[in-house]
Amino acid sequence: KQFQKAATNATAFNAGTSLTIDFGRSNLAYTSGGGASPGYTLSNLKDGGAYTLVMTSASNSGIPLFTATGFTFKNMGVVAMTATKHHIFSFIAIGSTVYISMATEN
Repeated sequence: KQFQKAATNATAFNAGTSLTIDFGRSNLAYTSGGGASPGYTLSNLKDGGAYTLVMTSASNSGIPLFTATGFTFKNMGVVAMTATKHHIFSFIAIGSTVYISMATEN
């Protein structure tokens, strides 16, 4: 199919302070949950999917750990988070591998 307009979500999924992110609700999500080297559980990832998670916790630091049933994760330029900054993590699921890249607030 060819689309003449961009597809967008009605809303991003607000996970509150949860460290469990349900990408079945939206492929765009955000959470204020975190801490030192936090661990996040991602659900409803699909092969061929692209997902974004924004982390807004002022206490985040270190490198986060991501898990999802049936997937392995590869960090692609992921560095330690800086406290008081927001961070954006992008996930691309290819087969059973999820590639992670990130951007950090300046």
